[in-house]
Amino acid sequence: MADSDVLFLGKLLLVAFVGGAIVKWGSLLIDLPFQPNAAAASTIVLLPPAVWAAQALARR
Repeated sequence: MADSDVLFLGKLLLVAFVGGAIVKWGSLLIDLPFQPNAAAASTIVLLPPAVWAAQALARR
């Protein structure tokens, strides 16, 4: 494997490990995802597509 492949795999493992730790222990820091809240749920679901659409329209 090339050095760039090894570096990519290292970064991928780091991101996966950090992401897993955030998911596992994140509930100790914030309760937002674990409490019923319609406004927060709507924001979490609708915000990423809205940001993507705004960026896509800005590129035109």
